Amino acid sequence: MRMSNYRTATLLSLAMASVTMGASAQGTDTTMPPAGTPTAEPTPLQPTPVAPSETYAGTGGTATAVPVAPSPAPASPPATGVQPVAPATAAGVPVAGVGGAAAVPEAAPADERIPRPGTVGFGPSIGAGNALGLTSSVDLRMWLSRRFALQPAMLVSVDYDDTSDITETTVSPELEAIIALAGRKNTRLNLGFGIGFTNYNQNDGTGDVGTGGTGGTGGTGGEGGEGGTPGVATDYKLAEVWMPIDLQVEHFVADWFSVYAGAGFNLVDLTVAKAGDADPVARIHGGLDSAEANVGFFIYLH
Repeated sequence: MRMSNYRTATLLSLAMASVTMGASAQGTDTTMPPAGTPTAEPTPLQPTPVAPSETYAGTGGTATAVPVAPSPAPASPPATGVQPVAPATAAGVPVAGVGGAAAVPEAAPADERIPRPGTVGFGPSIGAGNALGLTSSVDLRMWLSRRFALQPAMLVSVDYDDTSDITETTVSPELEAIIALAGRKNTRLNLGFGIGFTNYNQNDGTGDVGTGGTGGTGGTGGEGGEGGTPGVATDYKLAEVWMPIDLQVEHFVADWFSVYAGAGFNLVDLTVAKAGDADPVARIHGGLDSAEANVGFFIYLH
């Protein structure tokens, strides 16, 4: 019985020695920690970070890294004091927006016959006044906007009288501004004001009758009689500057045709006249003595 126990202990010793030698050959530390030492928790496996489109080996096969898009940056708040402007529709009605409504030019009503900006019209007029009696002219009017127009005028005339051998030459430019003060649809109250200039020359080709002398009779055509004094040809010149102002009511029968009636006068009228070799004579007048009423019509070209 003792022999059997001895053999069993011998076999157990040999087995323990064999296990110890195997562990030493594999480099494994078989030293047992002392009693009472805490055991460390195992560290979990972490995947190795890889660049996009790279692959790495993991448990269960091969995985491909998928790039992730970065998160969008938060929208910046609008600058202080800057407000967006709402657009306007083609019909001219503003669209309400954050910053209010955009300013839109005033559109003309569909049934209004007032000429558009850039329209040019012409037509005759007849006037009657204290200073010149009955007058007539052809006027030109250009509308630059819906309420403002220019009315230029130019008079050039040359008259010759073969009986008296007198030649008269007149050059008279004028520019007047027209402002539509008020009106409804197709009728306007227009105020006109401007400036004008006239240059008038009268040339007498015969001259005055000569003065007779002793024993002689005065001749004509500037030749004096025997012992007399020869006649002197008389020329007459006149320069005039005036500032007209008038008020008219113009009604548009169609968008190409209008009729008007009005009255006006020269606010200031300065004339300088010179006859022959005499000294020039200046005169300032104006007011109601130059008042004139007129009527006429315009044909507008589009």
